[in-house]
Amino acid sequence: MSVAEMEDVTAAVDLQDVFANVRKQLNAPLVEREGEIDVVLTAIACGEHCLFVGPPGTAKSMLLDGVAELVDGNRFNYLMTKETSESEIFGPYRLSALKKDQYVRNLEGRLATAHVAFLDELFEGGSGVLNSTLKVLNERFVEDGNGKHFCPLLTCVAGSNKWPHGHKSGKEIAALFDRFLFRKQVKPVSTARGLDKLLWSKDLNINVTDRISPDQIRIDVVNATKNVPWEDAAKECMTNIVGELKRAGIQPGCRRLRKSIHAAQAYAWTHGAATVEQEHLEILSHVLWEDPEEQPLEVAKIIGKLA
Repeated sequence: MSVAEMEDVTAAVDLQDVFANVRKQLNAPLVEREGEIDVVLTAIACGEHCLFVGPPGTAKSMLLDGVAELVDGNRFNYLMTKETSESEIFGPYRLSALKKDQYVRNLEGRLATAHVAFLDELFEGGSGVLNSTLKVLNERFVEDGNGKHFCPLLTCVAGSNKWPHGHKSGKEIAALFDRFLFRKQVKPVSTARGLDKLLWSKDLNINVTDRISPDQIRIDVVNATKNVPWEDAAKECMTNIVGELKRAGIQPGCRRLRKSIHAAQAYAWTHGAATVEQEHLEILSHVLWEDPEEQPLEVAKIIGKLA
């Protein structure tokens, strides 16, 4: 192994340690949010987005605070409503440009310049905002009178009180919903131990001390996760899971299936593993389904049984 390759391996191990430390730092104040922390750290490590659905007050925004402290970059937060305009999300048009009949936005401080974003009640936005947001999430660029602008977005964490299907329809909703590789139901604290911690702990404030630059995540972390090899038993288990899902009438799209491979690699990597083993496939219970009504529970049962 060359000196350069040894340095790359050392750097990757060090970054794994950072993720391990951050997991501990987030689990300390966040009550019964181990699953949500796993999802968001895995999403960051593989450059994907995650959606959390649950009632207000379940620490969705608090979790993002921790993620924002980890990533040493720009952050964008917004609560979406039916009245939300594109200017609020992507910036107003510059008056100086409008006088020249040019539509050039002031992108600074908006979604287009964010490394980490939290869009609460995302699906309440209008069609125009949702379509523009879809482009950023999917293609990482915005377009105005000056052409295309690269968006450095690493991950978008979206929140919603309801699943989008059933109370609002439309192609833009379905397309946007599909761009969130990880989708998880968030439930209120339910155990006696968790309730005791929630009520009587003196300090439940987020305190993430580790920092990673956006370039380290985009290049070093994402590349490291893609290079995590699969154990043969895990490969066989994955094939069996897909087959069992099909027999149950659950058929994730080809893109989602393909991305699930990287999701499992990222999950294994963020837990300090050198290979993907069967147990790491549990993260796919938040990936391998399309309809939120009944499929998540059935997928979790199948993965739990086989993996």
